[in-house]
Amino acid sequence: MRAAGLALVLLVGMWGLVRPAAAADLEFVEALGDKPVVAVTLGTEGRLEELTAALLLVPHETAEIARLAGDEHRWEADLRARDPGSARWNAEVAERAAATDAALQALLGDTFPAFAALMDGWFHEDSRRSGWLCTEACLTYEVFATQYDANTAYEVAIPDAYVKFANLGWGNEPGYPGSNYEVRLQLNNYDITVWIGDVGPWNIDDNYWNDLNPPRPRRMWTDLPQGKPESEAAYYDGYNGGLDQYARTVTNPSALDMSFDVATDLGLAYLANDWVTVTWQWECFEIDGDGDGYMESEGDCADHDPAVYPGATELPNHIDDDSGPGGSRQRGDDDSLGCSCLHADVDNAAGYGYLGLGTALAWRAWRRKRRENGC
Repeated sequence: MRAAGLALVLLVGMWGLVRPAAAADLEFVEALGDKPVVAVTLGTEGRLEELTAALLLVPHETAEIARLAGDEHRWEADLRARDPGSARWNAEVAERAAATDAALQALLGDTFPAFAALMDGWFHEDSRRSGWLCTEACLTYEVFATQYDANTAYEVAIPDAYVKFANLGWGNEPGYPGSNYEVRLQLNNYDITVWIGDVGPWNIDDNYWNDLNPPRPRRMWTDLPQGKPESEAAYYDGYNGGLDQYARTVTNPSALDMSFDVATDLGLAYLANDWVTVTWQWECFEIDGDGDGYMESEGDCADHDPAVYPGATELPNHIDDDSGPGGSRQRGDDDSLGCSCLHADVDNAAGYGYLGLGTALAWRAWRRKRRENGC
Protein backbone atom coordinates (compact mmCIF):
# COMPACT_ATOMS: atom_id res chain seq x y z
CA MET A 1 0.00 0.00 0.00
CA ARG A 2 1.25 3.47 -0.79
CA ALA A 3 2.23 5.81 2.02
CA ALA A 4 -0.94 7.81 1.57
CA GLY A 5 -2.95 4.61 1.78
CA LEU A 6 -6.57 5.35 2.42
CA ALA A 7 -5.81 8.42 4.52
CA LEU A 8 -8.15 11.35 4.04
CA VAL A 9 -6.62 14.16 2.00
CA LEU A 10 -9.16 16.76 2.96
CA LEU A 11 -8.17 19.75 5.02
CA VAL A 12 -11.21 20.96 6.88
CA GLY A 13 -11.67 24.68 6.85
CA MET A 14 -11.28 27.52 4.42
CA TRP A 15 -8.79 25.70 2.17
CA GLY A 16 -11.15 22.87 1.22
CA LEU A 17 -9.78 20.00 -0.88
CA VAL A 18 -6.01 20.01 -1.39
CA ARG A 19 -5.09 19.07 -4.98
CA PRO A 20 -1.65 17.98 -6.14
CA ALA A 21 -0.09 20.99 -7.83
CA ALA A 22 0.81 19.11 -11.01
CA ALA A 23 -2.82 18.11 -11.58
CA ALA A 24 -4.58 21.31 -10.60
CA ASP A 25 -4.96 22.80 -14.09
CA LEU A 26 -6.01 19.67 -15.95
CA GLU A 27 -9.47 19.69 -17.59
CA PHE A 28 -10.26 16.32 -16.06
CA VAL A 29 -9.46 17.52 -12.54
CA GLU A 30 -11.57 20.64 -13.00
CA ALA A 31 -14.48 18.49 -14.13
CA LEU A 32 -14.00 15.83 -11.46
CA GLY A 33 -15.37 17.97 -8.67
CA ASP A 34 -18.36 19.16 -10.71
CA LYS A 35 -19.89 16.11 -12.40
CA PRO A 36 -19.42 12.35 -12.91
CA VAL A 37 -16.42 11.85 -15.19
CA VAL A 38 -14.85 8.60 -14.00
CA ALA A 39 -17.49 6.25 -15.42
CA VAL A 40 -17.65 8.05 -18.77
CA THR A 41 -13.88 8.27 -19.20
CA LEU A 42 -13.22 4.66 -18.16
CA GLY A 43 -16.21 3.36 -20.10
CA THR A 44 -14.16 2.70 -23.24
CA GLU A 45 -13.03 -0.92 -23.30
CA GLY A 46 -9.51 -1.55 -22.05
CA ARG A 47 -8.92 1.77 -20.32
CA LEU A 48 -9.19 0.49 -16.76
CA GLU A 49 -6.68 -2.23 -17.56
CA GLU A 50 -4.36 0.32 -19.18
CA LEU A 51 -4.70 2.59 -16.16
CA THR A 52 -3.84 -0.29 -13.82
CA ALA A 53 -0.73 -1.21 -15.79
CA ALA A 54 0.49 2.36 -16.28
CA LEU A 55 0.16 3.32 -12.60
CA LEU A 56 1.13 -0.08 -11.18
CA LEU A 57 -2.09 -0.15 -9.21
CA VAL A 58 -2.61 -2.96 -6.72
CA PRO A 59 -5.82 -5.02 -7.01
CA HIS A 60 -7.78 -3.22 -4.30
CA GLU A 61 -7.05 0.16 -5.92
CA THR A 62 -8.30 -1.00 -9.30
CA ALA A 63 -11.36 -2.51 -7.66
CA GLU A 64 -12.11 0.71 -5.78
CA ILE A 65 -11.82 2.85 -8.91
CA ALA A 66 -14.19 0.43 -10.67
CA ARG A 67 -16.57 0.68 -7.72
CA LEU A 68 -16.54 4.48 -7.83
CA ALA A 69 -17.28 4.37 -11.56
CA GLY A 70 -20.14 1.96 -10.92
CA ASP A 71 -21.49 4.23 -8.20
CA GLU A 72 -21.53 7.10 -10.68
CA HIS A 73 -23.59 4.97 -13.05
CA ARG A 74 -26.06 4.04 -10.32
CA TRP A 75 -26.63 7.44 -8.77
CA GLU A 76 -26.89 9.10 -12.17
CA ALA A 77 -29.51 6.53 -13.27
CA ASP A 78 -31.41 7.10 -10.02
CA LEU A 79 -31.26 10.86 -10.50
CA ARG A 80 -32.62 10.59 -14.05
CA ALA A 81 -35.44 8.35 -12.84
CA ARG A 82 -36.45 10.79 -10.09
CA ASP A 83 -35.79 14.01 -12.07
CA PRO A 84 -36.14 16.22 -8.98
CA GLY A 85 -36.00 19.53 -10.87
CA SER A 86 -32.99 21.52 -11.97
CA ALA A 87 -32.11 23.11 -8.60
CA ARG A 88 -32.09 19.85 -6.64
CA TRP A 89 -30.57 18.01 -9.60
CA ASN A 90 -27.59 20.37 -9.77
CA ALA A 91 -27.07 20.30 -5.99
CA GLU A 92 -27.02 16.50 -5.89
CA VAL A 93 -24.62 16.30 -8.84
CA ALA A 94 -22.17 18.70 -7.17
CA GLU A 95 -22.39 16.85 -3.84
CA ARG A 96 -21.82 13.42 -5.37
CA ALA A 97 -19.02 14.61 -7.63
CA ALA A 98 -17.16 16.19 -4.73
CA ALA A 99 -17.42 12.93 -2.79
CA THR A 100 -15.95 10.96 -5.71
CA ASP A 101 -13.14 13.50 -6.06
CA ALA A 102 -12.25 13.19 -2.37
CA ALA A 103 -12.41 9.39 -2.45
CA LEU A 104 -10.04 9.17 -5.42
CA GLN A 105 -7.48 11.47 -3.85
CA ALA A 106 -7.69 9.55 -0.58
CA LEU A 107 -7.23 6.26 -2.40
CA LEU A 108 -4.36 7.26 -4.70
CA GLY A 109 -2.43 9.76 -2.62
CA ASP A 110 0.85 10.68 -4.33
CA THR A 111 -0.22 8.74 -7.43
CA PHE A 112 -3.20 11.02 -8.03
CA PRO A 113 -1.31 13.45 -10.35
CA ALA A 114 -0.29 10.57 -12.65
CA PHE A 115 -3.85 9.22 -12.55
CA ALA A 116 -5.23 12.65 -13.39
CA ALA A 117 -2.80 13.15 -16.28
CA LEU A 118 -3.71 9.84 -17.91
CA MET A 119 -7.44 10.40 -17.41
CA ASP A 120 -7.10 13.95 -18.76
CA GLY A 121 -5.64 12.63 -22.01
CA TRP A 122 -8.62 10.33 -22.49
CA PHE A 123 -11.04 13.06 -21.42
CA HIS A 124 -9.61 15.39 -24.06
CA GLU A 125 -9.60 12.64 -26.70
CA ASP A 126 -13.27 11.86 -26.05
CA SER A 127 -14.23 15.51 -26.23
CA ARG A 128 -13.14 15.54 -29.89
CA ARG A 129 -14.65 12.23 -30.99
CA SER A 130 -17.90 13.41 -32.53
CA GLY A 131 -17.86 14.45 -36.17
CA TRP A 132 -19.16 13.64 -39.61
CA LEU A 133 -17.85 10.37 -41.03
CA CYS A 134 -17.93 11.54 -44.63
CA THR A 135 -17.26 8.11 -46.15
CA GLU A 136 -20.89 7.17 -45.58
CA ALA A 137 -23.79 7.80 -47.97
CA CYS A 138 -26.03 8.95 -45.11
CA LEU A 139 -25.21 11.38 -42.33
CA THR A 140 -23.09 9.39 -39.88
CA TYR A 141 -21.57 10.51 -36.59
CA GLU A 142 -19.84 8.95 -33.61
CA VAL A 143 -21.66 9.91 -30.42
CA PHE A 144 -21.81 8.79 -26.81
CA ALA A 145 -24.81 6.55 -26.17
CA THR A 146 -26.45 5.61 -22.87
CA GLN A 147 -29.18 3.19 -21.78
CA TYR A 148 -32.65 3.95 -20.43
CA ASP A 149 -35.84 2.24 -19.32
CA ALA A 150 -37.72 2.72 -22.57
CA ASN A 151 -41.43 2.71 -23.34
CA THR A 152 -40.96 -0.28 -25.64
CA ALA A 153 -38.41 -3.08 -25.60
CA TYR A 154 -36.65 -2.02 -28.78
CA GLU A 155 -36.20 1.67 -29.47
CA VAL A 156 -33.86 4.63 -29.12
CA ALA A 157 -34.34 8.23 -28.08
CA ILE A 158 -32.73 11.16 -29.87
CA PRO A 159 -32.89 14.87 -28.97
CA ASP A 160 -35.43 15.80 -31.64
CA ALA A 161 -39.08 15.92 -30.58
CA TYR A 162 -40.22 16.34 -34.20
CA VAL A 163 -38.97 12.85 -35.09
CA LYS A 164 -40.81 11.36 -32.12
CA PHE A 165 -44.01 13.19 -33.07
CA ALA A 166 -43.80 11.88 -36.63
CA ASN A 167 -43.06 8.29 -35.62
CA LEU A 168 -45.89 8.17 -33.06
CA GLY A 169 -48.39 9.75 -35.44
CA TRP A 170 -48.77 12.89 -33.33
CA GLY A 171 -48.32 15.19 -36.32
CA ASN A 172 -45.69 16.15 -38.86
CA GLU A 173 -43.70 19.32 -38.48
CA PRO A 174 -42.35 20.98 -41.67
CA GLY A 175 -39.51 18.91 -43.08
CA TYR A 176 -40.56 15.75 -41.23
CA PRO A 177 -42.90 13.79 -43.54
CA GLY A 178 -43.86 10.18 -42.98
CA SER A 179 -43.57 8.06 -39.87
CA ASN A 180 -40.74 5.55 -40.15
CA TYR A 181 -37.61 7.27 -38.87
CA GLU A 182 -34.79 4.90 -37.93
CA VAL A 183 -31.09 5.01 -37.11
CA ARG A 184 -28.38 2.49 -37.84
CA LEU A 185 -26.10 1.76 -34.88
CA GLN A 186 -22.63 0.22 -35.17
CA LEU A 187 -20.27 -0.81 -32.39
CA ASN A 188 -17.31 -3.11 -32.92
CA ASN A 189 -18.75 -5.96 -35.06
CA TYR A 190 -22.38 -5.26 -34.18
CA ASP A 191 -24.65 -3.55 -36.70
CA ILE A 192 -28.39 -2.97 -36.12
CA THR A 193 -31.16 -0.65 -37.29
CA VAL A 194 -33.56 0.73 -34.69
CA TRP A 195 -36.83 2.67 -34.66
CA ILE A 196 -36.88 6.02 -32.85
CA GLY A 197 -39.57 6.00 -30.18
CA ASP A 198 -38.66 8.77 -27.76
CA VAL A 199 -36.83 12.04 -27.28
CA GLY A 200 -33.76 12.72 -25.14
CA PRO A 201 -31.67 12.02 -23.22
CA TRP A 202 -30.99 15.67 -22.39
CA ASN A 203 -32.59 17.97 -24.95
CA ILE A 204 -35.63 17.82 -27.21
CA ASP A 205 -34.78 20.45 -29.85
CA ASP A 206 -31.17 19.65 -30.73
CA ASN A 207 -31.14 18.04 -34.16
CA TYR A 208 -27.35 18.36 -34.08
CA TRP A 209 -26.82 16.17 -37.16
CA ASN A 210 -28.37 18.86 -39.39
CA ASP A 211 -26.82 22.09 -40.63
CA LEU A 212 -28.65 25.41 -40.91
CA ASN A 213 -30.24 24.74 -44.31
CA PRO A 214 -33.73 23.51 -45.25
CA PRO A 215 -35.55 21.21 -45.10
CA ARG A 216 -34.59 20.45 -41.46
CA PRO A 217 -32.37 23.26 -40.16
CA ARG A 218 -30.84 22.90 -36.71
CA ARG A 219 -33.28 24.54 -34.32
CA MET A 220 -31.11 25.36 -31.28
CA TRP A 221 -27.45 26.07 -30.53
CA THR A 222 -26.74 27.01 -34.09
CA ASP A 223 -23.28 28.33 -33.17
CA LEU A 224 -22.07 24.75 -32.57
CA PRO A 225 -20.50 22.83 -35.46
CA GLN A 226 -22.75 20.46 -37.35
CA GLY A 227 -22.58 17.08 -35.63
CA LYS A 228 -21.64 18.47 -32.19
CA PRO A 229 -24.45 17.68 -29.70
CA GLU A 230 -25.16 20.39 -27.15
CA SER A 231 -24.92 17.80 -24.38
CA GLU A 232 -21.39 16.88 -25.45
CA ALA A 233 -20.31 20.52 -25.68
CA ALA A 234 -21.84 21.22 -22.27
CA TYR A 235 -20.16 18.22 -20.67
CA TYR A 236 -16.66 18.66 -22.06
CA ASP A 237 -16.40 22.37 -22.84
CA GLY A 238 -18.78 24.01 -20.36
CA TYR A 239 -20.98 25.22 -23.23
CA ASN A 240 -24.24 26.81 -22.05
CA GLY A 241 -22.78 26.86 -18.55
CA GLY A 242 -22.56 23.08 -18.59
CA LEU A 243 -26.37 22.88 -18.59
CA ASP A 244 -28.96 21.30 -20.87
CA GLN A 245 -32.14 22.78 -22.32
CA TYR A 246 -33.80 22.52 -18.89
CA ALA A 247 -30.95 24.12 -16.88
CA ARG A 248 -29.75 20.79 -15.48
CA THR A 249 -26.06 19.99 -15.09
CA VAL A 250 -25.18 17.62 -17.94
CA THR A 251 -23.73 14.53 -16.25
CA ASN A 252 -22.65 12.68 -19.40
CA PRO A 253 -22.15 13.64 -23.06
CA SER A 254 -24.88 11.31 -24.32
CA ALA A 255 -26.65 12.26 -27.55
CA LEU A 256 -28.61 9.01 -27.90
CA ASP A 257 -30.45 6.74 -25.44
CA MET A 258 -30.87 3.01 -26.09
CA SER A 259 -33.40 0.59 -24.64
CA PHE A 260 -31.81 -2.29 -22.76
CA ASP A 261 -32.48 -4.79 -25.56
CA VAL A 262 -30.89 -2.50 -28.14
CA ALA A 263 -27.79 -2.13 -25.96
CA THR A 264 -27.63 -5.92 -25.57
CA ASP A 265 -27.71 -6.34 -29.35
CA LEU A 266 -24.71 -3.99 -29.54
CA GLY A 267 -22.79 -6.21 -27.13
CA LEU A 268 -23.12 -3.88 -24.15
CA ALA A 269 -23.69 -5.02 -20.58
CA TYR A 270 -26.62 -3.70 -18.54
CA LEU A 271 -26.27 0.10 -18.09
CA ALA A 272 -22.88 0.10 -19.87
CA ASN A 273 -22.38 3.11 -22.14
CA ASP A 274 -20.06 3.63 -25.09
CA TRP A 275 -19.27 5.66 -28.20
CA VAL A 276 -21.47 4.39 -31.03
CA THR A 277 -21.49 5.11 -34.77
CA VAL A 278 -24.96 6.43 -35.65
CA THR A 279 -26.33 6.75 -39.18
CA TRP A 280 -29.44 8.86 -39.72
CA GLN A 281 -31.28 6.77 -42.29
CA TRP A 282 -33.43 9.64 -43.60
CA GLU A 283 -30.49 12.04 -44.06
CA CYS A 284 -28.87 10.53 -47.14
CA PHE A 285 -26.98 11.91 -50.09
CA GLU A 286 -25.15 10.53 -53.07
CA ILE A 287 -21.46 9.67 -53.12
CA ASP A 288 -18.98 8.67 -55.80
CA GLY A 289 -18.61 5.12 -54.52
CA ASP A 290 -15.66 4.09 -56.69
CA GLY A 291 -13.80 7.39 -56.96
CA ASP A 292 -13.96 7.65 -60.76
CA GLY A 293 -15.42 11.15 -60.71
CA TYR A 294 -19.02 10.16 -61.54
CA MET A 295 -22.01 9.29 -59.38
CA GLU A 296 -25.09 7.24 -60.32
CA SER A 297 -27.15 10.38 -60.96
CA GLU A 298 -24.44 11.45 -63.41
CA GLY A 299 -24.67 8.22 -65.41
CA ASP A 300 -22.28 5.89 -63.58
CA CYS A 301 -24.26 2.65 -63.62
CA ALA A 302 -21.51 0.68 -61.83
CA ASP A 303 -20.48 2.95 -58.98
CA HIS A 304 -18.51 0.10 -57.43
CA ASP A 305 -16.15 -0.19 -60.44
CA PRO A 306 -13.76 2.72 -61.16
CA ALA A 307 -13.20 1.45 -64.73
CA VAL A 308 -16.86 2.04 -65.61
CA TYR A 309 -18.07 5.62 -66.07
CA PRO A 310 -19.57 7.86 -68.78
CA GLY A 311 -17.02 8.33 -71.55
CA ALA A 312 -14.76 5.43 -70.60
CA THR A 313 -13.18 3.45 -73.45
CA GLU A 314 -15.55 0.65 -74.41
CA LEU A 315 -14.00 -2.81 -74.45
CA PRO A 316 -15.46 -6.07 -75.87
CA ASN A 317 -15.80 -7.53 -72.39
CA HIS A 318 -19.57 -7.81 -71.92
CA ILE A 319 -19.36 -4.83 -69.56
CA ASP A 320 -20.93 -1.47 -70.29
CA ASP A 321 -17.64 0.38 -69.78
CA ASP A 322 -18.91 3.76 -70.92
CA SER A 323 -21.89 3.41 -68.62
CA GLY A 324 -25.22 3.14 -70.28
CA PRO A 325 -27.67 5.88 -71.22
CA GLY A 326 -24.97 8.51 -71.71
CA GLY A 327 -22.55 6.12 -73.41
CA SER A 328 -20.92 6.93 -76.70
CA ARG A 329 -21.66 3.67 -78.58
CA GLN A 330 -17.98 3.44 -79.55
CA ARG A 331 -16.66 0.85 -82.01
CA GLY A 332 -16.63 -2.53 -80.32
CA ASP A 333 -19.35 -1.37 -77.89
CA ASP A 334 -21.19 -4.19 -76.18
CA ASP A 335 -23.66 -2.03 -74.25
CA SER A 336 -26.47 -2.21 -76.79
CA LEU A 337 -29.04 -2.70 -74.06
CA GLY A 338 -27.60 0.08 -71.94
CA CYS A 339 -28.55 0.23 -68.25
CA SER A 340 -30.86 2.13 -65.98
CA CYS A 341 -29.46 4.31 -63.24
CA LEU A 342 -31.49 5.49 -60.31
CA HIS A 343 -31.49 9.24 -59.92
CA ALA A 344 -32.04 11.51 -56.97
CA ASP A 345 -35.56 11.95 -55.66
CA VAL A 346 -34.79 15.62 -55.11
CA ASP A 347 -38.37 16.64 -54.37
CA ASN A 348 -39.10 13.62 -52.13
CA ALA A 349 -42.53 13.49 -53.75
CA ALA A 350 -42.89 9.74 -53.57
CA GLY A 351 -39.81 8.62 -51.69
CA TYR A 352 -38.35 6.92 -54.76
CA GLY A 353 -34.93 7.19 -56.26
CA TYR A 354 -31.42 6.95 -54.88
CA LEU A 355 -32.12 9.30 -51.99
CA GLY A 356 -34.70 11.70 -50.64
CA LEU A 357 -33.15 15.01 -49.76
CA GLY A 358 -36.36 16.98 -49.89
CA THR A 359 -35.27 19.85 -52.15
CA ALA A 360 -32.78 20.68 -54.87
CA LEU A 361 -31.37 23.24 -52.44
CA ALA A 362 -30.59 20.46 -50.00
CA TRP A 363 -28.96 18.49 -52.81
CA ARG A 364 -26.60 21.36 -53.57
CA ALA A 365 -25.94 21.91 -49.88
CA TRP A 366 -24.83 18.31 -49.41
CA ARG A 367 -22.61 18.40 -52.46
CA ARG A 368 -21.00 21.55 -51.07
CA LYS A 369 -20.65 20.03 -47.60
CA ARG A 370 -18.90 16.98 -48.98
CA ARG A 371 -16.41 19.15 -50.88
CA GLU A 372 -15.74 21.20 -47.74
CA ASN A 373 -14.97 18.04 -45.79
CA GLY A 374 -12.70 16.58 -48.43
CA CYS A 375 -15.09 13.76 -49.37
